[in-house]
Amino acid sequence: MPDDLNVVNDTQENTGDSQIEVNSDVSDNAEVDSSKSSEVADPKPAQDKPTNDNYAAARREAESQAKALKDRQDNFAKQYGYNTFEELEYAQQVRDYANQNNVDPAIAEIKVQQDKLVQQIALQGHQTRIQQEKASLQNQRFFKDLEPEIDATLRANPSLGVRDVFDYIKGKRMDDLLKKETAAAKQKTMNDINGKSHIRSDGGSVDNDSVDVDPEEFKVAKALNPKETLESYRAWKKSQK
Repeated sequence: MPDDLNVVNDTQENTGDSQIEVNSDVSDNAEVDSSKSSEVADPKPAQDKPTNDNYAAARREAESQAKALKDRQDNFAKQYGYNTFEELEYAQQVRDYANQNNVDPAIAEIKVQQDKLVQQIALQGHQTRIQQEKASLQNQRFFKDLEPEIDATLRANPSLGVRDVFDYIKGKRMDDLLKKETAAAKQKTMNDINGKSHIRSDGGSVDNDSVDVDPEEFKVAKALNPKETLESYRAWKKSQK
C-alpha cells in the first residue's frame, strides 16, 4: 500500500470543485413559516413542453458534471495503481484506522467494512425517505422548478429533510421565481389574446385597418410578446370594442 495515500484527503477537496457546498445548518438558518408548512398543496397544471425541456436539460447537465468529476477522481487513483477512486479511498481508510488504533491491517479492514455497511444501510434509508418526502411536495408551487437544485443538495447531504431544503432554496430564489412566473403569465395572456384576435364580441370578423394603434402602446405589447405583429395587435384592439 503506498505510503503517500494521505494525498487522498487533499485530492477529494481538489477534485470536488464542481460539487455543491451544503450548509449543514440549513434547518437553523432557513426561516420557515409554520403556517406555510401545513398549507394545502397548490394545484398545478401539467408542465408545458418548454418547461419539460428545461428540466431535462438541467438534469443532463447535472449528470454530465457528476460523470466528469468521477472520471477525474478515477484517473487520479490509477496513478497509484487502483482502478477507481473508491478503491484508493478504501485503502486509505484501512491504513488510517490501523495507524490510529495501532492494530493489524487485517483487523482494520474488517472494521472499515463494517462501518461502510452501516453507512450503506443508512444511505438506503435516507433515499427511501427522500423519495417519500419528494412525492408529497410534487404539487407545491415552484417545486418542479427547483427540483434539480434540491436533488443536488440532497446528494451531497442525504440526511437533510426535503422540505427544509426546498424552503431554503425557494427563499433564496424567490425573486427570480416570481419574475419568471410573471413573465410566463403575461406571455400566456398575450398568446390567448392573439388566438382570438380575429373574432369580434358579436362573432363577426374584425376590420383590422379601422383601428388606430399608438406606437408606444404597440412597443410595450411587442416587449411582452416578441412575436406580436401590428396586424394581430390591431385585431385584438378591435375585438375589445
